[in-house]
Amino acid sequence: MTTLRTLLLVALAAFLAFVAGSDSAFAAGNVITIAATFASDSSIALDAAGNPVIAYRDSLDTKLKILHCDDPFCNSGGDVTSTPDIQSGRYPSLVLDAAGNPVVSYYTTPFDRLKLLHCDDPNCAGSEPVETPDPSIILVNASTSLVLDGAGNPVIAYAPTGFIRVMHCNDPECAGGDESITVHGSFADRPALVLDAAGNPVVAYSDSTLGGLIRVMHCNDPNCAGGDESVTGPDPAAGNTPAVALDAAGNPVVAYYGAAPARDLKLMHCNDANCAGSNETITSPDSGGDVGRQPAIILSGGNPTVTYRDETNGNLKLLRCDDPDCAAGGDTVTALDATTNGGGNSALILDGAGFPVVSFDTSPDLKLVRCGAANCAPVVGGLSELARIGADAGGGSFRLGTWLLAATAAVATVIAIGVIALLGRRAGR
Repeated sequence: MTTLRTLLLVALAAFLAFVAGSDSAFAAGNVITIAATFASDSSIALDAAGNPVIAYRDSLDTKLKILHCDDPFCNSGGDVTSTPDIQSGRYPSLVLDAAGNPVVSYYTTPFDRLKLLHCDDPNCAGSEPVETPDPSIILVNASTSLVLDGAGNPVIAYAPTGFIRVMHCNDPECAGGDESITVHGSFADRPALVLDAAGNPVVAYSDSTLGGLIRVMHCNDPNCAGGDESVTGPDPAAGNTPAVALDAAGNPVVAYYGAAPARDLKLMHCNDANCAGSNETITSPDSGGDVGRQPAIILSGGNPTVTYRDETNGNLKLLRCDDPDCAAGGDTVTALDATTNGGGNSALILDGAGFPVVSFDTSPDLKLVRCGAANCAPVVGGLSELARIGADAGGGSFRLGTWLLAATAAVATVIAIGVIALLGRRAGR
C-alpha cells in the first residue's frame, strides 16, 4: 500500500505541475482564436515572450489598431489594443524594432497617403509619432511592405497608380521630409519587399503593363538609386499578389497566385540572386481548385511554408514543403478553420519552435491560429482532440483545453498506476 500511495502522490504532483505549466503543454494541437472582432488587413510579429503583436484595420471605425497580446493565443483578458492614428488605416505592414516597439507602414484615407508609425513603447500607448513621409503622392487602395535596415531605419515599397516607389528613410521615424525615394516600373500591384545581406532591396510585384507578369527587382544599392536595377520576369504566365523570401544563398523564393485559367498556388525558386537566365524552378504545389490567393511565405531550414486562401472552399490553407522547391512528393497541405469563410490577407510568422503563427481575415473578424506542429497537421482523437474541443469553446478556450487535457492525463495515469499495483499484488500472492 505504501508503494501505491507513493505512486498516487507522484501522479497528483505530475497533474499539478501539468496545470501550472499548461501554457506550454497545450502545444499539442492547433489553437484558433478570434483576435479582434470586425477587423481585417492584418500584419503580425511576435514579441520577445512569443506573444503576438498585430496591426490591423478596424472595420467599424476604419482606423489602424495595434493589438499586443499578453499570452501566446490572444485570449481575452489582458490584451492591449491601441489606436495610434485618428485617421483611417489600411494594408499595414508591421515589424518590431530592437526594443520591441511596433513600426508600421500603411495607407490612410481620406487623404490617400503613405504613413509611417513608430511607437515609442511596446503597446503604442500615449501619443505616438506618425509621419507622412511622401506627402505629394496619392495612394489609392495600395498596399505597403516594410522592413528595417541594419540601423533600424524603415525601407518601404509601395505602389501608387502607375509605378513602384521604394523609400529608404534616414532615421527611424522617417521624419524630416528628406528620405530617399526612387521610382520604378509601371502599373505595379502589391509589392513585397525583403533586404539582401548587403541591405539592398529585393521587390516582387505584379506588372499589369505586361499582362500581370510576376517581376523581381533586385536593387544594387540600399536606395535603389541610379535606374540600373535588375528587373526580371522568369514566369511567362501571369500571376498576382506575390510574397517573397530569400534562401540562405540570397536567392529569391516567390509565392504567388497564378492567373486564370489555372488559378493555382505557384512557387518560383530562383537559382541566382537576380532570377536571371530564364531557368528558375517554378512549381504549382497546390492546384486543387481555385487556390493561392494572397499568400504569405517564410522559410524554415530552406523549405517554404506558405499560407493562402482557398477560394473554392473559402478557407485558410497552409503549405509546408519538404524541399526548397516545393517539388511534388512529400509536401503537406493543411486546411485550417474550414468552418468560416476566411483565409484572406493572411500574415505568417514562425514561433521559437518553428511552428506557424497566422493571422487572417474571416469576414467580419480577424482570427489567429497557433499551430502545434510545423505543418499544422491536425491531431484527431485522444488528448489533442480534447484540447481542440476546449479551444473551440472561445474566450477562455486555452485554459479550458489544458484543464481537459490535464484531467484526462491524470485519470489515465491513476488508472495505469492502479492496474500496475493490482497486478503487483496478485503476482506477490
